[in-house]
Amino acid sequence: TLGRSMKVFLTGASGLVGAAVARAAARRGHHVVGVVGGFAGDIEGVTTRLALDLVDLAALDAAVLEAFPDVMINCAAVSAPEACEADPGRSQALNVALPAALARLAHHLHARLVHLSSEQIFDGTRTTPYAADDPPSLINLYARQKLASERAVQAAAGPLAVTIRAPLLMGDSLGGRRSVHERLLGDWAAGRTVKLYTDELRQPCTAENLAEVVVEIGERRDLGGVFHWAGTELLS
Repeated sequence: TLGRSMKVFLTGASGLVGAAVARAAARRGHHVVGVVGGFAGDIEGVTTRLALDLVDLAALDAAVLEAFPDVMINCAAVSAPEACEADPGRSQALNVALPAALARLAHHLHARLVHLSSEQIFDGTRTTPYAADDPPSLINLYARQKLASERAVQAAAGPLAVTIRAPLLMGDSLGGRRSVHERLLGDWAAGRTVKLYTDELRQPCTAENLAEVVVEIGERRDLGGVFHWAGTELLS
């Protein structure tokens, strides 16, 4: 697979990480089938664009079977914990049911699957880094859904699947509202009082850096299981 052009089925192609993955995959010569929701703008790197409601698993099955990809990369999620709490049904559909369906399709097509999870499956009370095989410590619905997605993906796709737990992601999104700094600038521009957390220490990673790793893992078949990625911008 290394050095060979592949067909990549990319969910969440208009999101912060998804758009970065589309660009990274295109730079490496891959054909990207990008699934978008309501985003109407251009997405650099997407060869074939699909407007698909990812809650509709029957439509997803048909789209994946039509594309017959070599690799599936799942960047779609309800990633804000407060949004999961506000609409748990939709977040369950996108955070758990969707990756489970992609894993079943990966097994059926013998396709590679790269699924994104989160550092938030840990409560952060430790003072030393977490290893991938450390027991999770779940503190919210988002964390519970992400852990459920990891287990569903590995159960259905086995060695074909890699799950990457990512930290706080930074970068410029297509819509200008996905990244932390974009939301801060938006609040300031609107004259709103910005609210920040006082009880979190986070390791940021750029979406571009994560995207390069995601695409490289998609090209490889010698890795499987769950991995942590904290980016190259490590703090001492």
